[in-house]
Amino acid sequence: MAVESKQYKNFIFDLYGTLADIKTDEYSNTFWAKIAELLVCYGADYKPQELKVAYENILPKTGPSFTCTYPEFDVVKVFQKIVRLKSGSCSQEKAKSIAFAFRVISRKYLKTYSGVCKCLKMLKENQKKIYLLSNAQAAFTEPELKILGIRDYFDDIFLSSDAGVKKPDSLYYQMLIHKHQLKPEECLMIGNDLHADIEGGKKAGMDTLYFHSNLSDGVNTPVMANYCVMDGDFKKVANLLSLF
Repeated sequence: MAVESKQYKNFIFDLYGTLADIKTDEYSNTFWAKIAELLVCYGADYKPQELKVAYENILPKTGPSFTCTYPEFDVVKVFQKIVRLKSGSCSQEKAKSIAFAFRVISRKYLKTYSGVCKCLKMLKENQKKIYLLSNAQAAFTEPELKILGIRDYFDDIFLSSDAGVKKPDSLYYQMLIHKHQLKPEECLMIGNDLHADIEGGKKAGMDTLYFHSNLSDGVNTPVMANYCVMDGDFKKVANLLSLF
């Protein structure tokens, strides 16, 4: 692939499927039985299937107070409401603890792709700005960034559960652009999702780099990104970024 002679100042990364490989199971009966056992400790006695239905019904009701095309929910608010239905009260801190336990129980593995830390370190050493723009829950992602050992590489972190809106919504991209007074033409969006990362980044006026990972959906049409790595090898992403 020919590489354009551009010098980007800002590198904006997606997280899951781009920097981090993760596998979770939030569907099995065994999983929901474990979560039901956990909630008993907080005074909320649910049968596993009853709990799953309550979660699915409450989830879309915890979106933002403003109107946007792609609203995001907050899993902490979901568990606050779930516990309150049975016990009458649940603090935000308790709900946050439940939400993180929910993630830990569902998580099969979590790791960075090979070459990620070296790539982020290289960008920092070259005086580049690095931002995270992720469709993710803060209750899960903030501790997982520390587990992965990459939290301190980012100049700022944007998580959709905090923003109330998610990619590819232009409003989410504009939150980052406006806060840091970024020029879109000086930004490169890197992600593994054609809709959220590539389409969303392009609509925000950014160049894009598509990384097809094991967590990406199938690709049936030409990839309309400025740069592509299609074989799941993040080291090739790092090699491309070293040219900018």
